[in-house]
Amino acid sequence: MINPVSPSQVRAILKKYQIYCRKSLGQNFLSDANIVQKIVAGVRLDPGDVVVEIGPGLGALTRELAKKARLV
Repeated sequence: MINPVSPSQVRAILKKYQIYCRKSLGQNFLSDANIVQKIVAGVRLDPGDVVVEIGPGLGALTRELAKKARLV
């Protein structure tokens, strides 16, 4: 089961670690499990693949990609 962090949890984590984001720079955090599932379903990965994820945020997508690839 995919369990990304909710928007309120994202805000709390960012505040705790004093991380400030700017939407004007396109900084967003994935928090919708349905979107994560659609992205992972649309990526053709083999167990030996290596994935480079740019801007992994808090890892919602990273966790799911890691289940399908050798290294993320």
